[in-house]
This record gives sequence, C-alpha cells and structure tokens, in this order.
Amino acid sequence: MQLKKWNNNKNQKHKDLLDQKKEKYKNLKLNNVEEKFLFETYIKFIDTEENTTNRRILINTTFYLTLIVSLFSLTIFMETIEYWISLILSIIIFFICILWYKQIIYYKKLNTAKFEIMKIISEKLMKTSIFDDEYDIYQVLQKKYYKFTDIEKLFPILFLFLSLIIIISSSILM
Repeated sequence: MQLKKWNNNKNQKHKDLLDQKKEKYKNLKLNNVEEKFLFETYIKFIDTEENTTNRRILINTTFYLTLIVSLFSLTIFMETIEYWISLILSIIIFFICILWYKQIIYYKKLNTAKFEIMKIISEKLMKTSIFDDEYDIYQVLQKKYYKFTDIEKLFPILFLFLSLIIIISSSILM
C-alpha cells in the first residue's frame, strides 16, 4: 500500500511538472526568428534522442551481452576445473546484470524526458503532438503492445537467474 502511495505521488509530481512546462511553452509568444530558433533546437533535440537510443542499443548488445556471454562461457569452462572460480565468476555476472538492468531504467527515463520535451515543443510549433498521434495509430495497428524497455529488461533478468543457478550449483558442489 505504501509503495502504491509513493508511486502515485511520484506520478503526480511528474504530471505537475509536465503541466508547468506545457503552460510555459503555451503562453510563450515568439517572433519569426525565435520560432525558427525553437524549431532548429527541436531538430537538434531529435538528433540527441536518436543518439541516446543508438548508444543504449550499442551498450546493451555490444558491451553487456558480449561481456556476460563471455563470462558465462568462462564460468562453464572453469566449472570443470575449479568450482570456486566458477562461483566467483557467477557472482560477478550477477552484479553486472543488476548494473545492466539499472542502466536500462536510466536510459528509459532519459528517453522519456527527451520525448516529453519534444512533445511540448511540437505542440507549440505545430499545434499538435505528432508523438501522441504516432502512439495512438501504432496502438490501433498493433494488437498487443509491448514496450521496448520491458522486452529489453528481460535479458539482464534472464542472465541474473542463470547466474543464480550457477552460484547455487557451484555452492552445492563445493
């Protein structure tokens, strides 16, 4: 119950902050030069969001996936030689998975913040939110909607459980 109350307060603070920012841009009077500058800023902001997304995908696929698969391979190999080394490697994998999961959450929040700002600016410049329109159309086209972050979080969770299995089995065999 306490967690639900905390989440509701957090969501309310988020909504209040968004409402403040929307109101700020809504009441903003721009001349042609300022509107052009805001549009150029909007375009650059889209580029930074794309760069953030690309960096997120690169870190997940290249760094974490490669590191964990390599460590798992080494763990399985070492298990045939020394159980305690396998145990240590599994503990390392466990903590890497926690870091990976936290980093996914970080990038999701960062992307969400960037999209909120882009939505606010697009509403000011185009009098509509093209991102909300895209989301609405996508939900109609897609029968079952899975958020990318939810799918993305499955990988560190899966590897975390695999590392726990190895930790437990290595502990038993020691």
